[in-house]
Amino acid sequence: MSDREKLENLKSMLDGLISTCESEITITNTILAKTKSTAKISKLQKEVAFWKGKLEVAKYAKIFTE
Repeated sequence: MSDREKLENLKSMLDGLISTCESEITITNTILAKTKSTAKISKLQKEVAFWKGKLEVAKYAKIFTE
């Protein structure tokens, strides 16, 4: 596999990861808006932070593939 093919595969993988992270953040925020339990709110906020962290890293890594 050539370096160009590897780079294209990496770009594709990062695009998929970015899309997944954005979807998970949207879904979790929707659930969070409907939640009334303090314990569940805390858990969901941590989950949103987790996905936002992954999203930030994926977007940063994608910069190097362009």
